[in-house]
Amino acid sequence: MNVLTERLHRRGRTTHRPATVDVDTHRSTGGLAVRLVLLVVATAYAVVALAPVDTDAATRWAVAAAAGALVAWLCTPPAPHVLVVLGGLALAGQATAFSPAVLVLVLLAHLLLRVAWWAAHVPLGSRVEVRALLPDVRRFAVIQTAVQLAGVALLLVAGTATSPVVLAAGGAALLALTVVLLRGR
Repeated sequence: MNVLTERLHRRGRTTHRPATVDVDTHRSTGGLAVRLVLLVVATAYAVVALAPVDTDAATRWAVAAAAGALVAWLCTPPAPHVLVVLGGLALAGQATAFSPAVLVLVLLAHLLLRVAWWAAHVPLGSRVEVRALLPDVRRFAVIQTAVQLAGVALLLVAGTATSPVVLAAGGAALLALTVVLLRGR
């Protein structure tokens, strides 16, 4: 037994250097920065969605900031999804024609959901490399380009036709295009 102990003891005395591992990270951003971006996007979405509602600007901004703060704090479903649905309902209750605000809301809603996903997956004390965000940014740009072009075309068609049927069909087509493009991700 002493021989075994002595061998183990000698092995412990030998000074083998452990393998070194070099870790190289590129530019990164913190979880707090992602949450701040989510706060700004959610607040902007709420402000645009509440624009048709007849309230004073201070009340509208206060409600939008509270909604943005709640979404940034929770950042997991269903919080961002509820804000998107409520924003759509606020706009739908006031809309009599196809409004350009819809195009802004579609862009902000998509951005809100993507940033909320990242905020839910990057804890506050963690970091994410910027290049990890690039594929999502590219997909966002491709989807929004297609949706915005379709929306502008529908806006031009809706500007010449005042029929509620044409407006409903245009809105349904925009919604269908958005769903098809998002499902393909």
